[in-house]
Amino acid sequence: CKIGGAAAGERNVISGNNGDGVQIFGISATGNIVAGNYIGTDVSGNAAIPNGALSAGVLVSGSAGANVIGGTLPGEGNVISGNNNGLLLSAAGGNFVQGNYIGTNADGTAALGNTYGVKFDSAASGNTIGGASGKNVISGNSLFGVTITGSSTTNTVSGNIIGLNSTGTAAIANGFAGVNMDTSSSSNIIGGTTPNERNIISGNLKGITFSGVGTTSNEVKGNYIGLAVDGVAPIGNGEGIMMQTGAG
Repeated sequence: CKIGGAAAGERNVISGNNGDGVQIFGISATGNIVAGNYIGTDVSGNAAIPNGALSAGVLVSGSAGANVIGGTLPGEGNVISGNNNGLLLSAAGGNFVQGNYIGTNADGTAALGNTYGVKFDSAASGNTIGGASGKNVISGNSLFGVTITGSSTTNTVSGNIIGLNSTGTAAIANGFAGVNMDTSSSSNIIGGTTPNERNIISGNLKGITFSGVGTTSNEVKGNYIGLAVDGVAPIGNGEGIMMQTGAG
């Protein structure tokens, strides 16, 4: 199933619903594409019309896999803003989230935050947020840009702008941390070894936070943390990386 598309005329505005905006559920829910939509905003992409108060703009759950939220080509990214959870991956694996604006307006120039931008829970594993050619802008969310919790493992967050505008030149802060890992989340990768896998994690209250016994074996590599996209101009987080409460 394909919801939306790269052309402006294919765009859906999926907002104001009592539950989730888009829900992809179950082990047989595979190979679906959600592209080019405004989810949680008005038709202009500049004002919030949230989906359900305790729900998500997009929920992928129940072992759903190999789904794509956004895409790598122009116009395929969604604007997922103004919701409680922007994107929630719950007990889901092998999904791709690429090219989206999560927590900003449609131009990526101002905050239009979700509470949580991207959230992994219930042992979500093997999902990719970004990638070498799939940059998301994850900024302006009131708590976390990305939070990995609930024993979620082997997820990759790479190639994204987290806490800045779409050009990576000015802060649009996530309210607490750009990236957070807790509750026994392990073996996740933040960044990568090539320039295209580099996250820019800047302008947030905290850059990256780790907490909790069992939050172990996570890797942070190749990122700019506290700098603009050029790697020169400072756009600081409060703390760059913070490890606490038994994380190791």
